[in-house]
Amino acid sequence: MQELELRRQKTALEEQQRNIEVELQRKLEEERVKMTEQISAAEANRFSFIEAEYKKKIEDAQKANEDLRRKLDQGSQQLQGEVLELELEHVLTTSFLHDQIDEVKKGQRGADVLHTVRTVHGVECGKIIWEAKRADNWSEKWLQKLKDDQQEAKADIAVLVTTVMPKGVDEIIVRIGDVWVISPHAIKPVAEMLRNALVEANKLKVVNTGRNEKMELLYNYLSSAQFSQKVRTMLDAFVSMRSDLEAEKRAMQKIWAKRQTQIERVTMSMTSVVGELQGIAHVELPQLDSVETVMV
Repeated sequence: MQELELRRQKTALEEQQRNIEVELQRKLEEERVKMTEQISAAEANRFSFIEAEYKKKIEDAQKANEDLRRKLDQGSQQLQGEVLELELEHVLTTSFLHDQIDEVKKGQRGADVLHTVRTVHGVECGKIIWEAKRADNWSEKWLQKLKDDQQEAKADIAVLVTTVMPKGVDEIIVRIGDVWVISPHAIKPVAEMLRNALVEANKLKVVNTGRNEKMELLYNYLSSAQFSQKVRTMLDAFVSMRSDLEAEKRAMQKIWAKRQTQIERVTMSMTSVVGELQGIAHVELPQLDSVETVMV
């Protein structure tokens, strides 16, 4: 009886032990799942943070690249504008050795070049103010700015050199108000004509000292459509002559190429005849100079 009780207690103890182990295992599993979920959440948060960080870096890099591209584009446009200014200065300084060509430094007010016209004796005849614009689109603001610069510099004539003409203008030179607007390749002929006008005006000023009405007539003439038309006519003639010269050069090059082809054909034919004669006679013909030398 006592033995059965002991066995029963032992069985109960073992059952209790198993229950404890099962409960412990269950709790351990619950803790493991909970920890796994916590770790997953932490990892997810960490990954989300890393992802956001990388996205921010990518956005910053893209913005930096865009800023750099914009600065490079601006730098390129500025450089192209400076090249046009240098071309303008070079044409003026090499074409008019007695004149004074003053470059307006960067950051200073005013146009790009102030051209003081002088005679061979150093007598000042007047001033031409030049502005160079290299852009993709025309701007009406350029005209007013140049007029303001002209007034401040007390220049007699204002010229805007631009790579883009106003809308509807197909000519390489046009006068808008008191401003001459020209293409870059018209710099020299326009400068020569305007310069000559100032020199002649100065001569008349000396001859007619005290005759204000004469100077007023002269100013009116320089500002007239008649003078503009004459300047345009002379410039058109200049452009036409240059175009004819280029056409003649191309035509002569075609003629020379044709003559060269004809000479080569005759040379080949003569060489072939000599070879055939030698083949027929089975002897060498007397030594001749080269066919090319003979043809020359």
